[in-house]
Amino acid sequence: MCFLFVMGVILKSNRRLNHSKSEILTNLEPISYNFKIVDNTQSERKVWFNKTYSAVKRKDLSPVKHFYRVLNQIKEDIYHAITPREEMNLSEEEQIKFEEAQKCYVCAEKFGLNKHNLKNRDHCHKTGYVLMVNY
Repeated sequence: MCFLFVMGVILKSNRRLNHSKSEILTNLEPISYNFKIVDNTQSERKVWFNKTYSAVKRKDLSPVKHFYRVLNQIKEDIYHAITPREEMNLSEEEQIKFEEAQKCYVCAEKFGLNKHNLKNRDHCHKTGYVLMVNY
């Protein structure tokens, strides 16, 4: 794996009684998150991005909305960071195996023409190293 995306969310439980049905309703509301992107391509892991946000006051932006804003702000940086730096070069033997593959090596489903089971190469987005044929 080249990049590791890690996210943690802290939820607050809001319990209330529904008097018409005599039942307790629980609503989980996100109040905080931490999002990290770790570059796993080197021998030593490097934290490439790390953001923590907590909605402390009632008027603070929801952590979900905040996360989407942050993600939108860094999307170009993420795209450039994970764009392959090198070509995906297969050896002749690997290319033959790729062309002859009938099933995914992970789930053993047969390859097809719809977007859920197209044949592709599992590869590192930074080095271009091909790991296996899958979809």
